[in-house]
Amino acid sequence: MIDMKNSVIKFVFLLFSAFIFGQQLHIIYKVNFRPQINNAHMKTEHMALDISFDKSIFYNVNYKKSDSIVTGLKQKRDIHYLKFTIKQDEKSYSYYGDFNNFFFTYTEKIPSNWKIRDAQYLYKNYKVQEAEIDFEGRKWIAVFCSEIPISKGPYKFSNLPGLILKVYSVDGDYNFEMVEISKQGENLLYQKSGNYSAVKKSKIDGMIANFIKNPALGNITIVNESEDSYNYRFSGKKDQSYYDMKTYIEEVISKFNNPIDKKTYILIF
Repeated sequence: MIDMKNSVIKFVFLLFSAFIFGQQLHIIYKVNFRPQINNAHMKTEHMALDISFDKSIFYNVNYKKSDSIVTGLKQKRDIHYLKFTIKQDEKSYSYYGDFNNFFFTYTEKIPSNWKIRDAQYLYKNYKVQEAEIDFEGRKWIAVFCSEIPISKGPYKFSNLPGLILKVYSVDGDYNFEMVEISKQGENLLYQKSGNYSAVKKSKIDGMIANFIKNPALGNITIVNESEDSYNYRFSGKKDQSYYDMKTYIEEVISKFNNPIDKKTYILIF
């Protein structure tokens, strides 16, 4: 009799969870990461995950000034490294970024080769499990809650039987941790303004790799945090302006030479 009662209670709870968490949600993740290889300094930024049924969007809250959560965070003039937006549906994700004022997007299948661990434990009062995956040159551990029946998470991660509350790289370089969940009341389709060109990921990886080899051998548009821009045009000669720009760009790149995806650098100018 007791077992039957517990089963009914659990069933009702799951139905309630499915109803509550099936609505639009707004989740804030604190992201601790190491911008530079061989440098122990960690940086923190906040990113948001908006979920509406089988769709989601993940973005840096610093680029959505109307976000009420942002006003509660200490805002200061600083370099924001995680400059990208990711949209997901059930089977694929679309990554939105910009490279030297070239706004691009590429679409790929959501990674799904998770290895789920059986052990359960409490994390922030949620009953959770762990799963691991090798992705983009790193091994990742995800902490997910099956009692929140939403197969979504931060960055490009999803496809687990529950909401991902935390995911971190085993090397200690990146850690996404949920800090707040609220009901989503705004437009899910928010993204940075601009016209995005659809490309293959391999193309943008190649463009960035070639740029890093010789960053001043071309045209460069630099936009700072105040949105002031400077246009550099290669004159065709390796004169002083060429070497000055090359040195400057190499210094900027060195500040963030440890991107999440080890192939796709995120340029911070």
